[in-house]
Amino acid sequence: MKQTKYILIIILLSSILLGTGDTYAEIIDRVAAFVDDEVITLRELDKQYNILHAKDITITKDIALNTMINQLLIEKDAIRRRIIGMNKDETVIKYINLYIRSQVRIKQDEITDYYKENIENLKNNKIEDIRDDIEKILIEKQVNIKVRELLYELKSKSNIKIYQLKAARMPNENPNTDK
Repeated sequence: MKQTKYILIIILLSSILLGTGDTYAEIIDRVAAFVDDEVITLRELDKQYNILHAKDITITKDIALNTMINQLLIEKDAIRRRIIGMNKDETVIKYINLYIRSQVRIKQDEITDYYKENIENLKNNKIEDIRDDIEKILIEKQVNIKVRELLYELKSKSNIKIYQLKAARMPNENPNTDK
């Protein structure tokens, strides 16, 4: 009886380990990149690329992947700082508004300087009429610079491995370029 049990266990294990003729392995998805302990799959990248490319045909897969990495890094930092939204996009927006935008201050001389430098493009508007619009433009510029600096810092502290796209400029990307 004992011997029969062992034989049945051996047969069962060997059929599981060796498989039968009808079993097969299938690759369901490939890894496009790792960001620390998070994975970005090729399927996720393709989906993001299709969404972005539909809005702007100049978007490449490199840009889509970099966008995904940036969003993931900001999301992780937001969660670390206990800033959480209803979804990933809201978390990133809330983080940027609370952590970056709230710290940006524009001085009146900056508004005046911008007005003087761009007066020919401002269609003869008086500075008093467009001061708020100029301030919004300058705030957005400062927020973008600070986000690039933050991403540079987050990327330098992260372990990022890209498997699918070799040409992407990623982890040590300098925030002072492309200003």
